[in-house]
Amino acid sequence: MGLEGLKKKDRGNKASNVNDFIDGAGKGRTGDTTEHDPNAPAKRTFTVPLNDYEIELLQKVSEQQDRSMRKVSRRLLVDKLKSELGLD
Repeated sequence: MGLEGLKKKDRGNKASNVNDFIDGAGKGRTGDTTEHDPNAPAKRTFTVPLNDYEIELLQKVSEQQDRSMRKVSRRLLVDKLKSELGLD
């Protein structure tokens, strides 16, 4: 990202903000889940675009387990993430 589009007086502020962002990368969130309760109610969301095939797979698993697609996808996601991080 270039700074050439900014006024000269704003370049220092922008560069400082970018450097602060870069310096903070990797700090705080280390993948350590010990500070969070895995059984706490979900309060955050994000959208995952799925194609027709992926939705169909999710629907089939949901029907087999007699659970909502939201619950099935959340459980599958958490299980896979824990496995990837070696937390299972």
